[in-house]
Amino acid sequence: MVRVPEEGFASHPIADMFPMMSEENIKELAEDIRAYGLQNRIELYEGKILDGRNRYEALKLLGKHQSSSWFNDMTGAFFNMEDELVRYVVSRNLHRRHLTDGQKAEIGLKAKQMQVEMLNIWKSKKEERDRQDARVENFPPPKAQRKREKGKSRDLAAAGLDISGRTIDHAEKVFGKDNTATPELQQAVRESNASVSAAAKVASLPPAQQRMAVAGGKKGVARAAKRVSALRSKASSSGVQCGKPQTAASSACQIDQAELEGMLGAFAQDWAKETWPTFIRILRNFADNMEEELSELECIAS
Repeated sequence: MVRVPEEGFASHPIADMFPMMSEENIKELAEDIRAYGLQNRIELYEGKILDGRNRYEALKLLGKHQSSSWFNDMTGAFFNMEDELVRYVVSRNLHRRHLTDGQKAEIGLKAKQMQVEMLNIWKSKKEERDRQDARVENFPPPKAQRKREKGKSRDLAAAGLDISGRTIDHAEKVFGKDNTATPELQQAVRESNASVSAAAKVASLPPAQQRMAVAGGKKGVARAAKRVSALRSKASSSGVQCGKPQTAASSACQIDQAELEGMLGAFAQDWAKETWPTFIRILRNFADNMEEELSELECIAS
């Protein structure tokens, strides 16, 4: 039986790879649990929530989170296979959430980093066993370790999310530790207003130009990325190595401000041509409906 501490359970870092539900959705989940009960137990690993953070928050709203019957301890199920925890959590969450391609890319990057961290934990434990018992030297590596020998952490993380390894490489430039992407560009990727591959190129631009590209929507980011590629190709043919905005050679790799404004202006014209007729039609329909409502009110009043 699981002992529930008075202070409750914290979430496991692996579980935090996935975004939480909104407060409104958690309230709806709480009402569903009130009506139909908890359908799946909350899973714990080493005293932290591995799967079920949203259910736990819903139970807290109902004041029922202290019951041990809601929890299942999975610690023993993953003995010596810590890095498999990452793939397990991904598989549990992927198909019950509506994730954008950008969110998958960000989660894939986190999964890659977490798999490396968990593998290091397993190695530390194995070294400790080796020191305690010499017979452990020939202990066969766990299934997760054997799999890792056949593929990179990046590719293993990508496979679990049904994305490519290259997508995680792009995500590294947008969401990684040393990224130069603005918060606006990162959010555009999460909300599918920019592809992660285009954003990876635009992230090399100064912050002001990144924001201008984002202001142009998905087409604006795509056009800016295309221009960055062209500039990189031109710079490379001249023997200039393009890098981050802070590098000395970066001026040869950046879009001219006036050129970017022109690109976005052209995008705005395209948007107007595509969207303005629809907007006018909606306004006309609204006006017609209001006219009918007013006519009915006049009839009632008379």
